[in-house]
Amino acid sequence: MKPVPKLDEKCAQIFAILLVRGELRFKDLKEILHRKFRVKLPEPTLLMHLNHLIKLKLVVKTIKSAKNVTYKPNIERIEKIGEKLDETVKKLKEWKELEEIFLNKPVEEQIANILLNTLACELNFLKHQILFEKYGRFEDGFASELFRSHFLRYPEWLIIKKCLENEDYMKKFLDVLEKQLKEVGYPHEG
Repeated sequence: MKPVPKLDEKCAQIFAILLVRGELRFKDLKEILHRKFRVKLPEPTLLMHLNHLIKLKLVVKTIKSAKNVTYKPNIERIEKIGEKLDETVKKLKEWKELEEIFLNKPVEEQIANILLNTLACELNFLKHQILFEKYGRFEDGFASELFRSHFLRYPEWLIIKKCLENEDYMKKFLDVLEKQLKEVGYPHEG
């Protein structure tokens, strides 16, 4: 099965309108796109974007009659995506709760924690990207982008913040980091 391409800006705008407005007839959707977003799409192009959203199972098409076709967001699909986001938010809350403990650990342990977190993010990215490329499921594409983003790199942001606030800590952290880079054979950058 060929993967479904990722959402583009127009698909995202159409999807956002349907999320806010709920079920809409084709002509009403076209009018809202034009009035609110100043996007004037020819009917075949709008249909192409709607079919893309339908293929991703983000939108449901209902044919009531030949002149009465409606589109609405697929709530079940959105809830599944929401579950993935809930897991992510839970992880971030855990990090927030452990922030003080993390920052009071020795620098070597902080670096080890960052490496483990980075490795977990990269492996999850790889897993979901493979699944997305193979099956074209939107939730896998979404998850791969989430794991590749800096959204889950909270420990790194804590270290950066502490380095900017405390010059001595920054010097110590960079010294330890430089030693560890040399240990793994990474060339010293002067």
